[in-house]
Amino acid sequence: MYSNKDFKKSERIASYAKKPRINRPMFVVTDYAKSKAGNLRYVVRDVNHHSKTAGKKGYITADYAYVRPVYYHSSHKTLTVINPSGVNEYKNKNLSGKVKNFKQGTQLKVKGFVKHNLTTRYLLSNGHYITGNRKLVIAGSQKQPKQIKVKKAIYRYNNANFGKRTKHIKNGTVLKVKKWEYSHPYSATTFGAKRYAVAGGYVTANSKYVKVIK
Repeated sequence: MYSNKDFKKSERIASYAKKPRINRPMFVVTDYAKSKAGNLRYVVRDVNHHSKTAGKKGYITADYAYVRPVYYHSSHKTLTVINPSGVNEYKNKNLSGKVKNFKQGTQLKVKGFVKHNLTTRYLLSNGHYITGNRKLVIAGSQKQPKQIKVKKAIYRYNNANFGKRTKHIKNGTVLKVKKWEYSHPYSATTFGAKRYAVAGGYVTANSKYVKVIK
């Protein structure tokens, strides 16, 4: 993020590392601008509430290789929930009247697509709605790991950042996977490492150490 639309290194306000889809930094676009060379810029406000950069304002690139709209703007027949906390189903398109929570990995059939202010919603076959936020759902079917087998001895930790070891797990152990997420979700400087939530804590998702068997 820069303080000027012409992107000089000396005018950088903040930098954002590439992140997993579920943890990508978000910005509200308040205006548009063009550099002297004619490149389109977004005038934005940082809305990453858990980050040190929250609230900062400036210019970022509008290049599609670097940024995407937060919300889908096209219809899809199937969506898969990717948010570790799941996605809520609502009676109304303004996301009021919560009905239930769909867990990560749930595949949903959608029959419609509606716009609501600056956001989009998907209409389910029962007439209810879910968000079209790309950080929470992904188009198409995505298989959710349910069980893993330990290939090399690993440790279980108390959180996804591997703060404290809580158990040694032997080679050959089969573990039930509750969900997957990434370490350091709010860091602007590191991508993060994929973890599996299992009974009692978190383990690595590194294929050198564990194998998805179901």
